[in-house]
Amino acid sequence: MNKLIITLLTLAIFLGGCQKIDYDGTFSFEPNKPQITEPILVKFLADSTKLSESNSVEMLVYQYDIDLLSTTEIEMKKEGIGWTAQFIPEVETKGIVIAFKDDEVIENNN
Repeated sequence: MNKLIITLLTLAIFLGGCQKIDYDGTFSFEPNKPQITEPILVKFLADSTKLSESNSVEMLVYQYDIDLLSTTEIEMKKEGIGWTAQFIPEVETKGIVIAFKDDEVIENNN
Protein backbone atom coordinates (compact mmCIF):
# COMPACT_ATOMS: atom_id res chain seq x y z
CA MET A 1 0.00 0.00 0.00
CA ASN A 2 2.82 2.42 0.89
CA LYS A 3 4.56 1.68 -2.41
CA LEU A 4 1.35 2.50 -4.27
CA ILE A 5 0.99 5.80 -2.42
CA ILE A 6 4.64 6.71 -3.03
CA THR A 7 4.32 5.80 -6.72
CA LEU A 8 1.15 7.89 -7.10
CA LEU A 9 2.72 10.80 -5.25
CA THR A 10 5.84 10.64 -7.43
CA LEU A 11 3.74 10.51 -10.59
CA ALA A 12 1.62 13.44 -9.44
CA ILE A 13 4.71 15.51 -8.65
CA PHE A 14 6.28 14.61 -11.99
CA LEU A 15 3.13 15.52 -13.94
CA GLY A 16 2.62 18.63 -11.85
CA GLY A 17 6.14 19.79 -12.71
CA CYS A 18 4.93 20.69 -16.19
CA GLN A 19 2.51 23.29 -14.84
CA LYS A 20 3.11 26.96 -13.97
CA ILE A 21 2.58 27.49 -10.24
CA ASP A 22 0.59 30.51 -9.03
CA TYR A 23 1.20 31.38 -5.38
CA ASP A 24 -1.59 32.91 -3.33
CA GLY A 25 0.04 34.30 -0.19
CA THR A 26 2.61 32.62 2.04
CA PHE A 27 0.67 29.34 2.27
CA SER A 28 -1.93 27.91 -0.08
CA PHE A 29 -3.12 24.53 -1.29
CA GLU A 30 -5.08 22.92 -4.11
CA PRO A 31 -7.78 21.79 -4.48
CA ASN A 32 -9.71 24.26 -2.30
CA LYS A 33 -11.92 21.48 -0.90
CA PRO A 34 -9.73 18.36 -0.93
CA GLN A 35 -11.28 14.93 -0.55
CA ILE A 36 -9.79 11.99 1.34
CA THR A 37 -7.30 10.02 -0.80
CA GLU A 38 -7.06 12.96 -3.23
CA PRO A 39 -3.56 14.49 -3.65
CA ILE A 40 -3.16 17.92 -2.05
CA LEU A 41 -0.67 20.36 -3.57
CA VAL A 42 0.85 22.64 -0.93
CA LYS A 43 2.44 25.92 -2.01
CA PHE A 44 4.76 27.94 0.25
CA LEU A 45 6.28 31.38 -0.37
CA ALA A 46 9.15 31.76 2.07
CA ASP A 47 9.95 35.43 1.25
CA SER A 48 8.60 36.98 4.46
CA THR A 49 9.31 34.02 6.77
CA LYS A 50 12.21 32.64 8.81
CA LEU A 51 13.00 30.38 5.82
CA SER A 52 13.50 33.18 3.28
CA GLU A 53 17.21 32.36 2.83
CA SER A 54 16.80 28.56 2.81
CA ASN A 55 18.22 26.43 0.02
CA SER A 56 15.93 23.53 0.91
CA VAL A 57 12.60 23.24 2.71
CA GLU A 58 10.80 20.24 4.19
CA MET A 59 7.07 20.15 4.81
CA LEU A 60 5.91 18.57 8.08
CA VAL A 61 2.41 17.10 7.77
CA TYR A 62 0.59 16.18 11.00
CA GLN A 63 -2.61 14.21 10.33
CA TYR A 64 -5.23 13.92 13.08
CA ASP A 65 -8.36 11.96 13.86
CA ILE A 66 -9.13 12.30 17.57
CA ASP A 67 -5.41 11.80 18.23
CA LEU A 68 -2.35 12.20 16.02
CA LEU A 69 -2.47 9.60 13.23
CA SER A 70 0.86 10.31 11.58
CA THR A 71 3.66 12.80 11.06
CA THR A 72 5.34 12.91 7.67
CA GLU A 73 8.32 14.91 6.42
CA ILE A 74 8.24 15.67 2.70
CA GLU A 75 11.04 17.40 0.78
CA MET A 76 9.65 20.40 -1.07
CA LYS A 77 10.59 21.30 -4.63
CA LYS A 78 11.66 24.81 -5.64
CA GLU A 79 9.09 26.04 -8.19
CA GLY A 80 9.69 29.56 -9.49
CA ILE A 81 9.58 31.95 -6.53
CA GLY A 82 8.29 29.42 -3.99
CA TRP A 83 8.20 25.80 -2.84
CA THR A 84 5.71 23.01 -3.56
CA ALA A 85 5.00 19.49 -2.33
CA GLN A 86 2.12 17.03 -2.49
CA PHE A 87 0.69 14.46 -0.12
CA ILE A 88 -2.37 12.24 0.08
CA PRO A 89 -4.32 12.29 3.38
CA GLU A 90 -4.97 9.05 5.20
CA VAL A 91 -8.57 7.78 5.08
CA GLU A 92 -9.09 8.37 8.83
CA THR A 93 -7.83 11.98 8.74
CA LYS A 94 -10.17 14.63 10.14
CA GLY A 95 -7.66 17.50 10.35
CA ILE A 96 -4.19 18.43 9.14
CA VAL A 97 -1.53 20.77 10.52
CA ILE A 98 1.37 21.76 8.25
CA ALA A 99 4.68 23.39 9.16
CA PHE A 100 7.82 24.05 7.12
CA LYS A 101 11.43 23.59 8.18
CA ASP A 102 15.05 23.85 7.13
CA ASP A 103 17.35 22.03 9.55
CA GLU A 104 16.29 23.24 13.01
CA VAL A 105 14.43 26.37 11.82
CA ILE A 106 10.67 25.77 11.77
CA GLU A 107 8.09 28.11 10.24
CA ASN A 108 4.61 27.43 11.60
CA ASN A 109 3.09 30.93 11.53
CA ASN A 110 3.45 31.04 15.32
